[in-house]
Amino acid sequence: TLYAKWTANKYTVTLSNQGAPTAGTASVQATYGSAMPSATMPQKTAYTFGGYYTAINGGGTQYYNANGGSSKAWNIANNTTLYAKWTATNYTITYNTNGGNSIAQKTYTIETATFDLPTPTKTGHTFAGWYDNANLTGNKVTQVAKGSTGNKTFYAAWTINQYTLIYSAGEGGSVTGTHESGAKLDYNTSVTLTATPAEGNAVNQW
Repeated sequence: TLYAKWTANKYTVTLSNQGAPTAGTASVQATYGSAMPSATMPQKTAYTFGGYYTAINGGGTQYYNANGGSSKAWNIANNTTLYAKWTATNYTITYNTNGGNSIAQKTYTIETATFDLPTPTKTGHTFAGWYDNANLTGNKVTQVAKGSTGNKTFYAAWTINQYTLIYSAGEGGSVTGTHESGAKLDYNTSVTLTATPAEGNAVNQW
């Protein structure tokens, strides 16, 4: 009786990193029936690596997992290309309205299309723009451009509204106050009024 000896074939597996700037290993020699050989995985800013697959975007069969370990023994009897799977990282935008109406956080990725920031409201005030710092210094921020990354916090600036104060005591009466009639007053400014009624009348209410 004679016994056959078999040696598993090796195949060239090209690792397509799909545009990653930190490329990782370009190709490996995979032995049929064995775990995938060690390889350096690629890196891509603002994306999470999800392993190597036989089709793009995580399609087909996975042979490398996210940490670079083998997820399946090599079972293709041909030279083959595997494709990196990338998932865009989610970032959070927090809106600090500084006393204005509450605005929910927004999630975005590096792939999100350019979008304008919302306009908050605050009683007695006019919105004066968003800033990227609590001191409200530098240039106003009006939008987040496609390709932006990182968690962000934007701070609302406000200008207090002014209102014209007019006294009217009716015929024969008079009113004096801590501010003259016709004065421009900031919102939420306190005013003390003193009324002198016409003869025979009394001040009941304002």
